[in-house]
Amino acid sequence: MARNTGSVYRYRLIALNARSPGLSVVADHPGNVAALAAAASPDCPLGVFVDIDPGIRRTGVASDAAAVDLARQIDAAPGLTYQGVQKYCGREQHIESYAERKAAIVAQTEALCADGGGPAAPRGHRRRHGDPSHRPGAWCVH
Repeated sequence: MARNTGSVYRYRLIALNARSPGLSVVADHPGNVAALAAAASPDCPLGVFVDIDPGIRRTGVASDAAAVDLARQIDAAPGLTYQGVQKYCGREQHIESYAERKAAIVAQTEALCADGGGPAAPRGHRRRHGDPSHRPGAWCVH
C-alpha cells in the first residue's frame, strides 16, 4: 500500500517551523500553497516566497499575473505569510561586466515592482529591492 509522502513531508515542515520561527519556503504552484495552508497554523505562520521564472523555464510561475495570483492566495491563508518573491537569475551570473550585470538584475526588479509594491504586496509589506551589487543568483524582493 502506497503512502502519501507529500503529506508526511508537509507536516514535518510545519513541525520544523514550530521549532524554528522565521523559517520560510518557496512556492510556484497553487496546489503547493493550498497544501501548505492546510497544514500550517495561524499560531505559527509559515513564511512563503513566490518563485518566478526569469525566462529559463527551470522553476517558478511563468508570468507576473500568476505571481500576483499566488501571492494573493498565500496572503489569504491564515497559516501562511507572504514574504516576497524570488528568482533564480542564473544567466546574469555569467555577465562579466558589473554594469551590464547590475542593469539586467535591476531591469527584472523594476518589472516586478512596476505597480509600486511588487506582486500583491499584501498586509502592508514594504518594498525592498534585492541589492544587485552582490553576486546575482537567487534573489528576493520583499
